[in-house]
Amino acid sequence: MTRLPVLFLVLLVSAALAAGFGVAPPTVEIRLQPGTQRTGQLAVLGGRTGDRLEPKIVDWWLGPEGELEVLPPGSLPRSLAPYLKIPTQPLDAGTRHELRYRVSLPKGAEGCYHAGLLLRTRATPLSGPGVRVRTRLGFLVLFFASAEGSTKPRLRLTEARYRDGRLTAWVENTGNACLHPRAVVQALGEAGNVLTEEIAFEDYLLPGATRKIQTERSLPAEAAALRLRVEAKGVAPLIWEVGR
Repeated sequence: MTRLPVLFLVLLVSAALAAGFGVAPPTVEIRLQPGTQRTGQLAVLGGRTGDRLEPKIVDWWLGPEGELEVLPPGSLPRSLAPYLKIPTQPLDAGTRHELRYRVSLPKGAEGCYHAGLLLRTRATPLSGPGVRVRTRLGFLVLFFASAEGSTKPRLRLTEARYRDGRLTAWVENTGNACLHPRAVVQALGEAGNVLTEEIAFEDYLLPGATRKIQTERSLPAEAAALRLRVEAKGVAPLIWEVGR
């Protein structure tokens, strides 16, 4: 994979909204029959008056640590970019725009495909003593399209360990569905009852991707074991336990 060669900082949804810039909805999830198409609309909101927004269709990927990679369209095997149509002419910021999109899947498509619409402001130079940086405010709208009747959701816990109060595990999406798993860590009593629990991970996991789950977890004195439970829609829960 090659990173998109541009000088900008991609700010996540909360930071973009704090700057008065956002898109609704921020995520589009569609199920359709291969060989058909679906249309919809995005509302682009706000931004600095007098600025310009530059829409661009891209691929995206989340690495093992949750790091976001923005890639040229068509870079990934399950890229939706060739089948996603959105106007990409620059927009005036400081006002509301409606962007119509069209999503299709070719005949024979199976599983989930994904892409994104990256909306960026113009580059703004920032300078200080010995520092010159060009930044852009960016908002990434996530698109998912699943071929009806062909998704096979599968998860695999490839490794897990608990050492010195730290739980580390790796979860892999071995199917063809775009998943949104949640991992919960529980401290168990002698009778298997749950004493405490916390969410250790909740994010997208794309087909073929592996994510690292890590959390500091000191067991209560009365705890007998630690349990990791990973759940996702359409998949039997993955459960791993270790005794004190």
